[in-house]
Amino acid sequence: MIAVIGSNGYIGRHLANALLNQFDVSEINLYGNREVSIDGFLNYTKIDINLESTWKDVLEKNKIIYFFPSLTGVLNSFNKASEFISVNELGLVKLLETSRKYNFKPHIIFPSTRLVYSSEKEIKLKETDIFPDNLKSIYSLNKFSCEKYLEMYSKYFKIDYTIFRISVPFGSNFSNFDNSYGIVNHFINNALKRKKIQIYGDGLQKRTFTFIGDVINIFLKCIEIPLMKNEVFNIGGNDHLSIYELAKKISYKYNAEILLLEWDNFSLQTETGHTIFDSSKLDNLTGTNNYIVSFDDWLNKN
Repeated sequence: MIAVIGSNGYIGRHLANALLNQFDVSEINLYGNREVSIDGFLNYTKIDINLESTWKDVLEKNKIIYFFPSLTGVLNSFNKASEFISVNELGLVKLLETSRKYNFKPHIIFPSTRLVYSSEKEIKLKETDIFPDNLKSIYSLNKFSCEKYLEMYSKYFKIDYTIFRISVPFGSNFSNFDNSYGIVNHFINNALKRKKIQIYGDGLQKRTFTFIGDVINIFLKCIEIPLMKNEVFNIGGNDHLSIYELAKKISYKYNAEILLLEWDNFSLQTETGHTIFDSSKLDNLTGTNNYIVSFDDWLNKN
């Protein structure tokens, strides 16, 4: 049995639908903090991820657990630090504690973030290119801490994990959902509302962009490939764009203006620079056809 925790969120919702297309509904259990599934799935249960009883029930039913509950946002993580720690860290800790206490051995699949990296140089970052002193937000610290919790519980108590670091996902399969996520969604929404697309500085810092469908296909592959257990992987993409290049593509399609702003002190201090992913570790295991949809192809169809 496979569990998706956080099945109403951006990644969780896409994954839940993909799993239900691939497996029988009796093999999938969906969980979240809302009263009901956003897609009306009956195999959904509202849970509190900070309760041992929650995880005992989940672990008794499921061998594979996709763990997606997460609050996001750099500034928000400082405004709501205790809430971010509770949701983004303590829920996973309670899952691991309960697994150890009752000797459950799940395979936990966890999404991490580009924000665990920071680079002033325009280079491709490998999974080992993390320096904890460079973490710049509560949110990035949450994700890094969770990576270390998973590593420790695997080493000491044989609880398997797979961690995927995602840079910038884009796109959506749902008409009643935003057309994308994060900065892509923000830029497009501004353009559609005839607002200027605002960028701090010159916008030359680059990111790796990955279509959400390609992200989901990689999440599905990890339950089929034993060598992906107890490893960390960067998810790559067809596109490594600067923020300004991204804005230009969106502004051209929607006839929107771009406005360059001076950095405010907080945004400048928390900026991570270039986050271009080297995904060769993942691609060598799963093949080089992981990234099918380019940003231009997706944008031209929307």
